[in-house]
Amino acid sequence: LVAVWCIGVAFNSFVCIYKYLALKRFVDRWATKNGVYKCGNKSLKVKKCPGISSPMLMGVFAPVIILPDNIAADNYDVVCMHEKFHYLNHDIFIRIVMQVVCIINWFDPLAYKLSRSMNLLSEIACDETRYSIFSVFVFTKRKGEN
Repeated sequence: LVAVWCIGVAFNSFVCIYKYLALKRFVDRWATKNGVYKCGNKSLKVKKCPGISSPMLMGVFAPVIILPDNIAADNYDVVCMHEKFHYLNHDIFIRIVMQVVCIINWFDPLAYKLSRSMNLLSEIACDETRYSIFSVFVFTKRKGEN
């Protein structure tokens, strides 16, 4: 039984690493630099990549914001702000921990459910933070106009 578990862990580890490296190779080959987004005292590089369907933060030690090639100019700051909150909340590390939990518990559907729930909660948290900051900005701007 332990041998079956070890084989499952090895297989899932291989698949996870292979998918990440394939995505990284694709982004490194096709992405074009699109500037830098300030994040407190740290700056995050921004790249645009064709073939990517949604924005993402990629990289553990040197995170980079990856944007779809067809993103509208008026959405640029909003999307970068959303990805900045993923960086500030250390969501990359949380997702790595959840991936390890899924690899170790590859036989348990609750591990995958927990991972999906954590991903959803991190997205909601970033959206809520972004909307609260945006609404405070709009409210103070409107208040100052009167």
